[in-house]
Amino acid sequence: MPAIGNKIRILLLAIVAVGGFLLFDLARLPTIDEAREIATGTFERYAQQQKFNPELFEGPAEALSVSGVAYAYEWTYSDPEGTFTVLVLVDRGAWTHISFHTGDSYDGSRAAIDEIERLEQRIRERSRGSE
Repeated sequence: MPAIGNKIRILLLAIVAVGGFLLFDLARLPTIDEAREIATGTFERYAQQQKFNPELFEGPAEALSVSGVAYAYEWTYSDPEGTFTVLVLVDRGAWTHISFHTGDSYDGSRAAIDEIERLEQRIRERSRGSE
């Protein structure tokens, strides 16, 4: 019977060791190159989902005005009708968050929402024309 007890202890130690390694790796801060690659992948998936041609956007550019997060990158679409910026935040464990805004400040009003929707539609139309 003692042999079974030792096997269980070894198994438990192995599980704890692997779990500790995985936890440490998840909390690791990506390098700047890894963060840019992660942010780019997130932006490209977003563009595909929204039916945007990513080539219509300039970027990635480092977003310097974002605090409290390790890395921030932005892609910007601009034409005479307005500006639409996609912001991708990358933090520990390759966690990402994506948001977007127009050139004007967003106040949650119906007019601000309409402006975002208008610009999104404009980008979709231009994306279809560039195929």
